[in-house]
Amino acid sequence: MRDPEYTHPVKVELLDNNDIPHWDEICIQSIELFGLPGNRYITDIGSDAMSWIFKDQRDALLFKLKFSKVAC
Repeated sequence: MRDPEYTHPVKVELLDNNDIPHWDEICIQSIELFGLPGNRYITDIGSDAMSWIFKDQRDALLFKLKFSKVAC
């Protein structure tokens, strides 16, 4: 279920289990940069990917630029 206010998704795929520490670091850095989910973004977590869905396209762009090696 998605909130219609959040329309700018950025997906980070988990390539394998060795990637989990890197995924954790992205979560930590995104909280430091954007705060906790619920104000500027929400998240959607699956078994092989996590999406950050932003209200503002500028935040989505900043996230993509910061994590450009893994975000799509």
